[in-house]
Amino acid sequence: PVNGYEMKHCPDESMLVEAVAQYSRTSGATILVVYNAPYDAIQLREAGNFELGELRAEPKKVATTPFFERIGVQGMDVLDLLRWARIQYSFLPNQKLVTIGKRVLGEEAFSKEISYEEQAELERICKGKDPTTASTAVQQKLAGRSAPEVIASYVGGDVEVLAKLL
Repeated sequence: PVNGYEMKHCPDESMLVEAVAQYSRTSGATILVVYNAPYDAIQLREAGNFELGELRAEPKKVATTPFFERIGVQGMDVLDLLRWARIQYSFLPNQKLVTIGKRVLGEEAFSKEISYEEQAELERICKGKDPTTASTAVQQKLAGRSAPEVIASYVGGDVEVLAKLL
């Protein structure tokens, strides 16, 4: 486990997407909590077999007007906290999860463990790139941990913030 989350190895992205969908279907969950559902659901749908809900259907855009855009999953309620943040915190420079997390939970309550550039580098290491050629920052983050563990820890932090924002 990484930060209390179970790690599973999937040989490729499409198998990972299928595993996430399978877990969602069998967990008994009726509410899907996300941050930026239109982006994530569509990305997952395009990456593999991302069928959810009662009918094992792919997430669909229910409304496509930009501000009101939302995703629907048959038999599940989709709670997109980004939609709430755009209304509640429209005065902030952006409504990224880290910005909203710091505003609601406090500056020290949430920080990103890795940058987007470091995440991309860690993903390349997961795909076989030699970790000794990684940047100094990434090599420091890898001290005593594997690239998947660092990424899992980063994603786990986002999940914890979503739970606290609820």
